[in-house]
Amino acid sequence: MQARKIRYDVIGLTETRRHRPLNATFDTGEELFLGTCDSRGVGGDGVLVNTNLAMNIDSFEHLATRIGRLRLRRCGSIPALTIFVAYAPTSSYDDEEIEAFYMNLEKKRTPKPVINWDLFTSLAGFWEDGVVDNIDEEYDRLVQHLRDSAKEAEGSRATKRRLSYETLELIRQRGVARAAGNYELTSELAKRCRGAIKEDLKERRAAVLAEAAEAGKSIRNARRDFANSKTKMTSPLAPRRVVERSIERVMLGTTRLTQVRAGIRSSTLREQSKIRDAAAYAKLSKIRWGGHVMRLNDHRWTRAVSDWTPRDVRRTTGRPQTRWSDFFTKSFKE
Repeated sequence: MQARKIRYDVIGLTETRRHRPLNATFDTGEELFLGTCDSRGVGGDGVLVNTNLAMNIDSFEHLATRIGRLRLRRCGSIPALTIFVAYAPTSSYDDEEIEAFYMNLEKKRTPKPVINWDLFTSLAGFWEDGVVDNIDEEYDRLVQHLRDSAKEAEGSRATKRRLSYETLELIRQRGVARAAGNYELTSELAKRCRGAIKEDLKERRAAVLAEAAEAGKSIRNARRDFANSKTKMTSPLAPRRVVERSIERVMLGTTRLTQVRAGIRSSTLREQSKIRDAAAYAKLSKIRWGGHVMRLNDHRWTRAVSDWTPRDVRRTTGRPQTRWSDFFTKSFKE
């Protein structure tokens, strides 16, 4: 009842003191996870997930009596998140137990921040140690640890946008048109999205190179980093893949919504439908034929054979049209 009076996405619970784990779903759609305490009846953690994020839950792991981890998978515009619930011991506990808690917390924490501490970041700047009575070293240590995590999360959001707001609006309109079944409008918006994305990436590339030149950094490294991190829209650039995924879902009697909720990968659906990728199958056949010509029964170096270019022959990489017969016949005669 208290949770319904506030707006929340995920609420962390501590000191639950349960001896058995609990996973319950309420009639309103909220989902509750509770971990276990130690043998003394101390500790225990859990989370309460709101209805709008319940379908994104991947797992909840009880890492220790004072540490829990909630994983949320990506769904639409909501990114994948990993949320930790930590309950630090007070100064009345032994130093070994306090040190073990922080070591476990540091070990389980991900190497890069993936938690959006929006509310925490806005409040962390106003915190003062004097507002809490009986402040001790352990509390100050936990507060400093959370402040560092908030700063790292805030720094990750400071990354400049690669796509403009106009392009993002076009992508949103394309999604709305696709959901409404207006395929003609979807096709038109997809073309506009491709053009807008290309222009945004072009402007972003020029800005990255200009910043590297002004800072005296390597232009080659900046160009390489941009090529590795630029945004690629798979659906408009590879419509064949989108159609193939749709056909596989129809064959298996599932929908995109069911696939997302169940966390099923497209590769798993492809294995179940027994459909082969034409391009991948052609490449594999080419490699296998190279091994067959070389009288090999395994794939030890057939890829090197199929991609090998002879020294004295100028041609494109790959097997020749005569399937190596002319080349090897000439080599054997010599």
